[in-house]
Amino acid sequence: MRRLTVLLLLLCSSSAFAATVSDVVKKWGDLKVGETKAGVTFTVGHATFTSTSAAVVTAGDQPVGVFLGNGTFTYESENKDEYPALRFTAKAAKIKLTAGDKVGVQEPFKTALILGNGLPELTGSAAAADWNAHKELFARNSFEAPAAHLFAYQSLDAPTARLVHAEINAASRPYVYEYDDALTHAETLDYLAVAEGRGGSKLRSVLWTSSFSEQAIGRDNRDAPAPRIRLTDVDVSLTGKMNEEGTMTIVETLVPQTRPAGAVHFELRDAIWFDPNLEPKHLRLRKVFDAEGHELDFVHENGDLVVALAKPAPVGQPLKLRFEIDGNFLYREAKTNFWELGISPWFPWVQMHEQAYTFHTVVKTEKPFVAFASGKTVRRAEEGDYNVMESKLDLPVSAVSILGGKYQFDEETRNGVTIRVASFIVKNKEAYKTLRNLAFAAIDFYPTFLGPFPYEELNIIEKPETYGYGQAPAGIVFITSEAFNPKLGEGNEYVEGVNNRLVHEVAHAYWGGVVAMPSWREQWIEEAFADYSAGLFMKAAKRAYYERAFGEWKGYAKESAKQATIPGANQLSGDSYLAGLLRSQLLYYKGPYLLAALHQELGDTAFFTFLKSYQKNFRWKFGTTKNIVAMLKFVTQKDFGPWFEENYYGTGLPDVKPMK
Repeated sequence: MRRLTVLLLLLCSSSAFAATVSDVVKKWGDLKVGETKAGVTFTVGHATFTSTSAAVVTAGDQPVGVFLGNGTFTYESENKDEYPALRFTAKAAKIKLTAGDKVGVQEPFKTALILGNGLPELTGSAAAADWNAHKELFARNSFEAPAAHLFAYQSLDAPTARLVHAEINAASRPYVYEYDDALTHAETLDYLAVAEGRGGSKLRSVLWTSSFSEQAIGRDNRDAPAPRIRLTDVDVSLTGKMNEEGTMTIVETLVPQTRPAGAVHFELRDAIWFDPNLEPKHLRLRKVFDAEGHELDFVHENGDLVVALAKPAPVGQPLKLRFEIDGNFLYREAKTNFWELGISPWFPWVQMHEQAYTFHTVVKTEKPFVAFASGKTVRRAEEGDYNVMESKLDLPVSAVSILGGKYQFDEETRNGVTIRVASFIVKNKEAYKTLRNLAFAAIDFYPTFLGPFPYEELNIIEKPETYGYGQAPAGIVFITSEAFNPKLGEGNEYVEGVNNRLVHEVAHAYWGGVVAMPSWREQWIEEAFADYSAGLFMKAAKRAYYERAFGEWKGYAKESAKQATIPGANQLSGDSYLAGLLRSQLLYYKGPYLLAALHQELGDTAFFTFLKSYQKNFRWKFGTTKNIVAMLKFVTQKDFGPWFEENYYGTGLPDVKPMK
């Protein structure tokens, strides 16, 4: 086959379409396939497509892609950090990998739809085959953000950026490939499959997306991309009723970076499936306004939101957007007496590495519910049938939460920090005292090697859910009921770990609060460092507690070390149970075990200097393992790069004993 000359089609430019984002999406949602031509081969990034037939695809009268029939798709990863995860997923998902030094896939396909720019220019005379069957297959991937959204965003904000989206009906399974230098600056390959355990649910025919490979574009794979925009402030006014209905007005402040912004891309939940056998709950975005009162055009579907601005927003100047939202999103499972807006995009999110924001909220909850939120409580009041709570947080955090429910609570202030403990329905003064004392002890302990405790206020809130759970958005610790009832018979195995779990969550004020992760590949910075900090607290309280934790770290690290790596923990898929188990073992066991090994080699003085220096230098910033290695070298004058290559980026595991 001869190669066709590549024509760079600026098919996503704003001049090609109407200026509104909804018009762009509408055009991209009505694709037409034209005549076919035999013999085409072309490469995009690390992917190569070869087919025996190809047809031009148009949106309106604009050529936007090609439709291929009967060919071969090849993809190679040069990101060696992900190779262990690729091998695990390939084995679990029955994906055949290519032989050789580079890990990848090569599969024949029946059809492939490739949209974007930099594609071949086609002419021909034969009819395109299998177009409808291809569309029906990929329509089953119905919970993913429409590709039209990404092309609409690109047309308004980055019209010259390379963007290619491909749907591949391969011999073994469907794949989705993207080369995205407009938004994520990453090249990805995902595979589609029916989810395990869906059984006879309403979602049994849905094809779900699982990540297979990700490679950075224009940067090192170990670096976070530079932010396109920054989310710097979030202001929420929420009114919640007992029937699960809520209304929100959210004002966000965003600051464009590098170039003026023509549109902004967000994540924002819409249809929320709490139970696959029931109808979803809905969060409905009604209107979006700018600071001048202009109502802005937007598209919102499948958790994806693109807002077109009335005029370009200048670099470095704050851009305020107001979002009007309603719906039955205050879900109370089985009509339990609480709801939560947790660490998920219940307000418009930009990318993880782009959001570090201050937070203000006013929450009105229909009585008898009371509310809690991240930040310092400004006031509590009553307004007719509603309890009102206002909070404010002036620190640039990356995870906040609001919870409303039938709670009782009590609080105490020591050394400028207020700890409020809230129990579900019943007031439990004994538990309040025990949990406050433990939290205050941790808050007194951590500054010796992590610096000052960052928050003026900490809420410890009971979650009446499955035992053994804890979570810590800014200024909050959620912990399940066994922490409030240590005599709970059914939960004894969890009761034993309550103290460690609570101080782990308190440590997230530093790991996840002061220093945050810029991507899921760096989650050990939050989880492993928090768990090791908690282990040090337990060691100071009673050495036996630390030795037990160390034994668990080492034991589970041995189980997981050869199968995957810490940075690939969130990339594992193919077997949901085993992937979840390995993820936990890597982040919560191998991670702290590696920190214990470093601690043993460095000794107390150098290790604690490293932790405190890292917290100080990356205070209210995003951390990466790359700059952890650099900080270790600065503190110790020793290059730990090879050690991390073997044990963190690789599958090695040092053999150490617990420190005395």
